Amino acid sequence: MAERKNLATALQEVARERAQARLDGEKKASASYLASLKIREGAEFREEDGIVVLAMTPGSGNYPEAEEWVRIHSRATLRDGTVIGDTYSQGQPSTIQAQYFLPCWQRVLPDVKVGGSASFACPSDLVYGDKGRAGTILPGAMVQFDIEIIEIVDDPRAAQREDQFSEGESESATPPASH
Repeated sequence: MAERKNLATALQEVARERAQARLDGEKKASASYLASLKIREGAEFREEDGIVVLAMTPGSGNYPEAEEWVRIHSRATLRDGTVIGDTYSQGQPSTIQAQYFLPCWQRVLPDVKVGGSASFACPSDLVYGDKGRAGTILPGAMVQFDIEIIEIVDDPRAAQREDQFSEGESESATPPASH
């Protein structure tokens, strides 16, 4: 019985070490990718949080407040180009309350008014962290976003119904350029 317990403990330790090695490898690769983005022409590196803003069009409407609901288009990609979410290709924007944006979005989107867009890359600690998202996002992975704020909505349920029953037409046919 003691042998089985020792074997189980040893296997768990090997699994932890492998998981930590994968996490460390992804964090290193993500940091390297972010470093390559921050030297792109026109990119703005935000030293305080590690975000790289690649392009921004401020817009001309109001800035969304934390308690307001906004309709947005978004595309999220990993460093290898894998798309992990894309309302543009679905032709259907999302409606979300601004206070529930990912931490990375909360730091960039206050600079974007309705009608504006931003392309930015976020280190893992401001998106899905060391846990990632099973089957989609590796632990420690950075994520690049293209976001467009379409409008502030009074009734989020009505906006979601409108999005569901649209005929695939969207306010914007293409995401903002990420230079």
